[in-house]
Amino acid sequence: MHYAQYRFLFSPPQHVKDKIKEYKQVSIDKIGTFDSMHSTAYISIPFDEGRQKTFVLEPALIRMEKSLNSMPPIKLDIVGFDAFANHVTGYTIYAAFDINDKVKNWIKLLFRSMNMKQQSFKPHITIARNIPEESYRVLWHGL
Repeated sequence: MHYAQYRFLFSPPQHVKDKIKEYKQVSIDKIGTFDSMHSTAYISIPFDEGRQKTFVLEPALIRMEKSLNSMPPIKLDIVGFDAFANHVTGYTIYAAFDINDKVKNWIKLLFRSMNMKQQSFKPHITIARNIPEESYRVLWHGL
C-alpha cells in the first residue's frame, strides 16, 4: 500500500511573493541564515491527516479542486507582522493579514468546500521560521 504526505498550499500573486522575498533578505542581512530563508511565499491550510493512502485521497483531491475553483476569490490585506512562539524550536515571524468578517466567512466556505472540519486557522505568510530568541528580538525590532 502506498502512502504520501499532503499539504494544501495557496500561492499569492507574484508582487506579494516579491515583497516577502525582500523581507526575507532584510532578515538574512540582520540575523544571518535560517531555515525558511529561501522558501517561496505561500499560505498553508491545516490538514491533520497529512499522510494518506494515495488511492483514497487522489479522487477526493479531484472533487475538491472542482469545488475550490467555484469559490469566489478574496483579497487578503497584509497589515503587519506577528509571531508564533515555540520554546522548543524557536520563534516564527510572519506577515499577518486583516482577518475581518468577510475573510472569516470565506475561511468557513474554504473548509466546507474542502469537506474538512473547521479548525483554528490563522492565515499568514512565514518570513523567518524557527529562529532562536536572540534572532527573534533583533528581527522583531528591525522589520
